[in-house]
This record gives sequence, C-alpha cells and structure tokens, in this order.
Amino acid sequence: VSSSAVSLQYLCEVLDPLIIAKHEMQPLFDVKLELQDQEIIFDPPFLNLNNGPSLRSTVDGWLKDFFAVVTCMQRLDVNAGDYLNEIREHFQMQCLLALVSELIDNTELKCMEYRETFMQHSFLWMESIEDTFEKFLAEDAHDIVEGFEEEGMSFRAIMERIKVDIGRPIPKLDKFDKKIEFFFQMKHDLSNLKTPVHIH
Repeated sequence: VSSSAVSLQYLCEVLDPLIIAKHEMQPLFDVKLELQDQEIIFDPPFLNLNNGPSLRSTVDGWLKDFFAVVTCMQRLDVNAGDYLNEIREHFQMQCLLALVSELIDNTELKCMEYRETFMQHSFLWMESIEDTFEKFLAEDAHDIVEGFEEEGMSFRAIMERIKVDIGRPIPKLDKFDKKIEFFFQMKHDLSNLKTPVHIH
C-alpha cells in the first residue's frame, strides 16, 4: 500500500495548482491550442476517441504502473494470486484516485474556459470575409443621397435615367467608423493575450 500511496500522492502534488504555485514548480503538462479545420483543439487532447495518445490515457498509464507493483508480490495467505484487489479497495487508494481524477477534470475545465476567450472571436475563421462584408453592407443600407426628389423621381431613378451608376445602397459612414473601431479594439485585445499561460 505504501509504495502505491507514495506514488499517487506525488502525482496529486504535481497536478495540484496550489502546490505548483506554492513551490514555484513547472507544470507537468504543456497543452497547446491549435486551429484545425475551423475548430480549436487541444494538443495533446484530454481524451482521444481514436485510441491515440491523450492526457487522460497518459495519466491512466501511470496509474496502471503504480498498481502493477502489487502484482509482483505473490499472496502469502493462499500461495496464489496477488494483492491487487485489496489495494484497489483500500480507502486511502480510493481517495487518492478520486483526487487525481478531480485534478484532471479541473484542469480540463480551466483549459475549456481559456479556450472560450478565443471562441468569442470564432467568426474570424468560421465566416468568409466576403460574406461578412456583404452582410454588413446589407444592414441598414441607404442611398448616398436621400430625401431628394424631382418631378416624382428619386435621386437614384434620375441617375439611372442618365446612365450614372451611383452604386448600391450602403450603411452610413458612422457605421463604418464603429465597425473599424470594433476590429481595432479586437486586434488590441488579441495582441495583449499572453502565451504561454498558466491556467490555474
């Protein structure tokens, strides 16, 4: 029990953000955010459905190795088998396993929260520039000259009659100014994001 407990206890310590901060330790894992096919993914992933490497499978592998130690010792009471079931059912082992699971869950949750800071701007890679600009031009569009009428004809109708193309109706200039200001602020906010980031 002691050898498995010490290993599990140490794993809990290197996964615990409070202990990492207190002792100024380096994080056990570096997780990258990557944009792949219009989706932000973690590399390595927390869980890989294709049986590839993942953070959870790595930690699970360590846990199996910790418990493999008890399979090396033959039982003394029945001269066959090992103590694996007793170790798994031991209260301290169950508490430590639950803590490891909770620490991994909390780390994944914090990573998902950090990912959301980028997902707020997902339209930048989800929507095409042309479609977004077309949508903007169609919103609250106005002719360049409004309220002008002569002999029952609007300014646009007069220009069409004399074959002058005044272009499509577009939003007012202050709308352009507001949109430019919006993107300028977004650029500023995104450029101020630090990397790498300690998420805890």
